Amino acid sequence: MVPALLTRGEPLRHIRIFYKDKPLAAFDLPVPDGAKPVMIGLPQSDTERILLKQLASLDVIPTWNTHISSVSQSADGVSAVSESGETFEADWLLGADGSRSVVRSALGIEMEGSVYPETWSMIDAEIPWPWPDTQASPHLQPDGSVLFFVTLGEGRFRIIANRADVQARAEAIVGINKVFLSDTFTISLKRVQRYGEGRIWIAGDAAHVHSPVGGMGMNLGMEDAADFITTLTSGGSAADFAGYSERRLAAAKRVLRVSDRGYRLATTTNPVVRAARNGAIKLPSALGPAQRWLMRVVFRTRDQT
Repeated sequence: MVPALLTRGEPLRHIRIFYKDKPLAAFDLPVPDGAKPVMIGLPQSDTERILLKQLASLDVIPTWNTHISSVSQSADGVSAVSESGETFEADWLLGADGSRSVVRSALGIEMEGSVYPETWSMIDAEIPWPWPDTQASPHLQPDGSVLFFVTLGEGRFRIIANRADVQARAEAIVGINKVFLSDTFTISLKRVQRYGEGRIWIAGDAAHVHSPVGGMGMNLGMEDAADFITTLTSGGSAADFAGYSERRLAAAKRVLRVSDRGYRLATTTNPVVRAARNGAIKLPSALGPAQRWLMRVVFRTRDQT
């Protein structure tokens, strides 16, 4: 599946940062020798097609438009009942059913944290992108508003703002040829304290939610799922799953911390902090530390210098 994602997606390698629509800095995302890019731009529809093709190769057919209303477990297995009354039984259950997770609620697990006050908005759009060497670009403003462009390939961009008028803001900068989808939403910074019990566990947005800053949300959820499968196939004992919960909780804490710090720095309205931030971004000597920080975030490595 990874080759298909890399073939279809566009690697995010170059970032250009703006303040008040004027350039502050431009730099490349570092990629370790021999490493595959772990940040790529890809429309959700293409991601889903690739995932469905992979499932089909394993003779797995998803059940669509089915909402689970309750789940239960015994020593031997789990049972899930849909809103239409259909019952599904299995040995194990991984609840990746979003921030309003029925599975998490059935386990009595709370999401703890806070909600950012802003109304966010996003569009996927075809735009006349004026910086062909740049795949991602945050536009910062003194009032704390942020507009973020990231390529999805073939002239299509995901554009996100921490305000409700993303389309108007984007049109003022680059213009828009065609809008494919749009949405408004709120953002929370929340996570669970444990990832499950017995034969029922959770992953993805059912366990953690945070701002889009850093682009780590989907990756973190996929890491949850991969860790769950590894835990299950390596024995699936109570001790194994205790390790799963500990590892995923540590990863969620790290991502939420980095995401929140990045968001607060990007949206600050404090003139002193803002001046220090912009000055650091503009300094050529700051690009080395910035790149090493991105290396740690993206590749989970540690600076050895």
